[in-house]
Amino acid sequence: MGSSARGAAAAVLAVSRSETPRVGASPEAEAGFVAAVRRHRVAPLAHVVLRRAGLPLAEALRPDRNAAMAHHLRAVATLGALGELFDDLSWVAFKGPVLSETAHPVPGIRTYQDLDILLDPADLRRGVDRLLDAGWQVVDPPEALRYRATPGEMHVRTPAGLIIDLHWAMLNMKTERVEFSIGTRELLSRRVQVPVGLGVAWTLDPVDSLVHACLHATLTGADRMLLLVDVDALARRVQRWDDVVERARDWGAGPALAVVLGRARRLLGTPVPREAEAELLSSAPYRLVLRATDRLSPVPALSREATLARIVARSARRTGGASLRELVSRFGHGVVDRVGPEQRPPGPTDTATRADLDVYLAGVETEAGRVTP
Repeated sequence: MGSSARGAAAAVLAVSRSETPRVGASPEAEAGFVAAVRRHRVAPLAHVVLRRAGLPLAEALRPDRNAAMAHHLRAVATLGALGELFDDLSWVAFKGPVLSETAHPVPGIRTYQDLDILLDPADLRRGVDRLLDAGWQVVDPPEALRYRATPGEMHVRTPAGLIIDLHWAMLNMKTERVEFSIGTRELLSRRVQVPVGLGVAWTLDPVDSLVHACLHATLTGADRMLLLVDVDALARRVQRWDDVVERARDWGAGPALAVVLGRARRLLGTPVPREAEAELLSSAPYRLVLRATDRLSPVPALSREATLARIVARSARRTGGASLRELVSRFGHGVVDRVGPEQRPPGPTDTATRADLDVYLAGVETEAGRVTP
């Protein structure tokens, strides 16, 4: 790693810790820093940190801060509308706006694109009908709605143009739902309300929020600092780590949590008890792999998608042994970063019909009746 890359990595890490970064005065150093914080999705936070320090480079990132705030305000308004439409249904919002308000160093400026909503599968048909009656539109192509392995989410567009990921399961791909056991109705039975904007919204309870944030980060590679910033904030609010360990075991996500919490502890000082890490992952060989990966492929220095850190994270399975076998298999096949075989195919421009939607909803009801507690 060259000196400029090391400097950018150190600056990204400082921003992620809400510390003032040291950025070289050359145009190349400043451009490298801006590219790095955008890649790691902490550009709005970098703007605030630099502005607080009175550094002129903050102006280069003001558009990122403004865009994040504007998007968040739209999402918060949409949550208010959903609260009225889903008033008697069992649902939660998770990830984006909730993390932006409750787990980001500066509330309201976290970078995110989607508004993720989880509905009880038994309520999905009623919920979709209410959205359609209110002028929302399904934007999935027919092929996606009729896909043989029913996706765990569908997509609707609000009248204002915001795209909503409407989940009936926390994991989109069926292969992931088989690997990790996350009961939708169990999650919803533990839901809590939190302030969002000027109102409140239902969301996951604190333990579910942390375990899901870790699992989501792992499945996407755990290779962007924003994801570790989320996990750090959520972990600092844990009251009983035994509950986290138990929930992770129930989901089959112990190694996944070990990957992400280990990275957060080493980079951000996240207070994860050593005994909790040991209980999440009993495999000494896999722990050695994780530590070696963090040395060889440190997250703040990553600037591309295909990296050792990413493949190791995405190889996490229910046990350390299974994770090692998956990792060896991926390297054995020369696979650095792959999409699961059941990823939905690219959709054409055809508009889905009510018949397409009914196929999807029937598929959800059939699968949920079999596997969702």
